[in-house]
Amino acid sequence: MIRAGRTVVDAEGLARLHGVSLATAKRHQLFDDATLPAPVSAARKRLWDREQAQAHAANDPIPPLPDTDCDDDLLEAAEAAQLWEIAVENWNRYVAQKRAPERTETVCGVDHWRRDVVVTYQRPGRGVGGGRPPGTPDSQPRRERALTRLHQERVRKVRQMLDKVGKADDEPTAKQVAEMFDVAVDTGRRYINEAKELPA
Repeated sequence: MIRAGRTVVDAEGLARLHGVSLATAKRHQLFDDATLPAPVSAARKRLWDREQAQAHAANDPIPPLPDTDCDDDLLEAAEAAQLWEIAVENWNRYVAQKRAPERTETVCGVDHWRRDVVVTYQRPGRGVGGGRPPGTPDSQPRRERALTRLHQERVRKVRQMLDKVGKADDEPTAKQVAEMFDVAVDTGRRYINEAKELPA
């Protein structure tokens, strides 16, 4: 995720900040440096916050990233999929089928979507066209309520599953829950953790 108002660099850009070529950076294992800030990207291609990368190159203290979600945050496909509580493969398919919003911009070769675009997009159901028609009111409140109800229903179903098993070894795994609801494994794990907090 690229936080609102921030910029990023890829591996080549990071190497330039250190005054070396990409090949030299790899040879000197720059990208394995334990002091290097964590990438802000979720995809296979690593991206680093530019301000943090500049501080690392100058041997200065690494400034913290903002931790508050903002409408202008730029999300990668996996992060957008997590907001919709679906697997990233489904998100990519929806985008290709125009059943999800088009990317907001491509940063360092990686497609990104603004958080508010993902949240407010009128997600189609069976037989329904995608997107909000021009001139119609913003559906964010209804969209958020629908997501909340869906999330709660799934957590209750997982709670019921947990009640039926006799011991911890028989509990469903995050992968099994994810496959059941066609969501990411991390989302399945969150369902299980929240279900365990519900009264039996």
